[in-house]
Amino acid sequence: MKLLIIDDEARTRELLRKHIPWEEIGITEVRTAHNGLVSLDITSDWRPDVILCDVRMPKLNGIGFATQYRKIDPKCPVIFLSGYSDKEF
Repeated sequence: MKLLIIDDEARTRELLRKHIPWEEIGITEVRTAHNGLVSLDITSDWRPDVILCDVRMPKLNGIGFATQYRKIDPKCPVIFLSGYSDKEF
């Protein structure tokens, strides 16, 4: 399986990518992106099986990315994460 991690915080992206034993749960390839626009570019020629996505990011937030990506791959699971405690999203 392939995983795409999308988060504007470099530290969060790298902690998720490097410190979780993805192979143990069947994820063999992990890529990262720092916002939704970059993610759309990555997914134009590479299809993840699951996406782990921050909600608030510059340029294109997680909700906007997921809305656009659903047109490309409506069945890919998108898991949102956020460090904010508000309920805006």
